[in-house]
Amino acid sequence: MGLIQKSKGIQLFLFLLLGLVMGSCNNWKFMGDNSNGNFRCGLDSRLLNLESGNMDLSNEVVMHPNLVFDYCINELDKHVGLSKDSAGIADASDFKKSFPSTYSRYTVLDQSQIEAIRNKLEGIYRDGWSVEIQIIGGNWCSDTRDGLPVFARVLDQVNFLLGSEKEKLVYLRVDRSKKYVDSSSAEVRRFISENPELVVTRVPLVRVMLVQGLNYKIVNLDKSGDVASTSNDIKKLKTRLLGEIVEVAYPSWEAQLLKILNNY
Repeated sequence: MGLIQKSKGIQLFLFLLLGLVMGSCNNWKFMGDNSNGNFRCGLDSRLLNLESGNMDLSNEVVMHPNLVFDYCINELDKHVGLSKDSAGIADASDFKKSFPSTYSRYTVLDQSQIEAIRNKLEGIYRDGWSVEIQIIGGNWCSDTRDGLPVFARVLDQVNFLLGSEKEKLVYLRVDRSKKYVDSSSAEVRRFISENPELVVTRVPLVRVMLVQGLNYKIVNLDKSGDVASTSNDIKKLKTRLLGEIVEVAYPSWEAQLLKILNNY
């Protein structure tokens, strides 16, 4: 009987401890693949293993949603479904598998740069501009596989896409001949029509665009009529290219992004 009561006491303590951890996060949510019992906290980089009760705190704890991470994973999911050949399916699938580990391994060395990026963005928004970050990459490309998860981590640290209708992220993929893979989709057709001068020769290519126009939110409903997802969009009236990152960011993705934003 004593052992049973002790076991129940331990379970109650762990439950209360988990409640305290969850209570410290605002708008808590669990996301990601749970095939191995692993759930990712939506507000930091910690992984909770609900089967073993272990918490991985090997990475720095940063209170921020992983909205850019989720966007990229969802896009790779779509690429798997849209691919018309086994190579395209394998490329998207392999990139999706490696994306979380590359993302979680990266540690921002200079948090002051993250704060400077956020402050710069807020100043741009106050002046009436929106920011669209365009990423053209190849799921087959090693530079894309190494760079995009790191850039996503930086954008999540900055809280890009967090509750602002002035921020938009686009990831489009190209094949090995640098042609858009999903050229028949409405999104790609629109992107090409809005950027007729763009010729992709090396990937990944990251473009930071300033946009003036009408900001609005797209609400996507599921079959039952419930909200399945939301996304930001911009009816563009005026655009301005602030800068580009091609293939690799030196000395770091956050430093290069800040350098581009300082062009404003």
